Amino acid sequence: MTSLSFDLMLRLLAIAALMDWLLTRTLTRLAIFIPKTPAMITGYEVLAFVGQVGSSLAGLLVLAGVGWIIGQEVRRQRPPGLPAILAARLGLSLLFLVIAPAAWLSAVAHLLTLAAIFWLVGAFLARDGRSGGFAPLHVALLLPALVLSLGEVFHLIPVLYRLLGWSGPPSFTLPIFNLGELLFIVAPILFWWNWGRGASRRAWIGGLIPAALFAALYVASPAMTATIVIWSTGMTLYLPWPLYVLSFWLAGTTILACVQRQDRVGWGLVLFAAGGYAPQFSVQIFFSLMALWVMVSSWSADSLPDMLTNADKEHFWRRKRDGCKMAEPTGQML
Repeated sequence: MTSLSFDLMLRLLAIAALMDWLLTRTLTRLAIFIPKTPAMITGYEVLAFVGQVGSSLAGLLVLAGVGWIIGQEVRRQRPPGLPAILAARLGLSLLFLVIAPAAWLSAVAHLLTLAAIFWLVGAFLARDGRSGGFAPLHVALLLPALVLSLGEVFHLIPVLYRLLGWSGPPSFTLPIFNLGELLFIVAPILFWWNWGRGASRRAWIGGLIPAALFAALYVASPAMTATIVIWSTGMTLYLPWPLYVLSFWLAGTTILACVQRQDRVGWGLVLFAAGGYAPQFSVQIFFSLMALWVMVSSWSADSLPDMLTNADKEHFWRRKRDGCKMAEPTGQML
């Protein structure tokens, strides 16, 4: 699979992930609270069917995407750690389709996910050392990794307590979860700062629409909205609700700005959002891992597509050193 083929698959995966997130995990569950006429029941069934198609497609595409990443890492002759970790995590996910995971297998799965996150972060810091300094972009790339890690630790601790026969879970798991949710909401602000400040008016308006819908729904029914958000994204809404509205607005604006300028990071941000906070299902975990890989690799010169010339890659580093936005080698991505 070429880089352009991967970009096409990434687009399709992001669209399917949105269907899984917005249709299967959000709208169909929101419809539970709405009294239904026979016509509405038919519409609900159609909506559920389309959402299930999207979820199934997302599952197949994420398998292909992770497989491509493994092949890409091997082909570039990088250290075998990340491909081995991803392959093992993928194998466990497929195994869990046919057997119920024992506690120790669940612990191994969580540890493999954490290992993949740490490997990506370590590889990014090692490869990015030539640029010097610690810029806001570094924070924008490392913060999602920290959010994913806190979510995995939150799930891992009760499993370890069960394996060790201890009573639990311990009280400190809740602060871990709350910290992760706070960072999950702060992350879009950093995403916008690095990739969305030059957004067009259309991108600002497009990003405002879902944020305004969330705000209206929350004002109308806070309890119902909180329930739907937990099902949809894993967040508890313990923070002041205007902060969530601002975060949703900036996230939507940044994604649209990246898509408009054909920046692969935009589709990675879609996957990060679709994965949600502290995901429990393997497909959502792989959404998040792929999103992290896309964001990290899109900012690493040795991960630039092979079709770029050496002059293009030198232009990439020159713009990076000058602190410019990242989608700078024209034709870099999609």
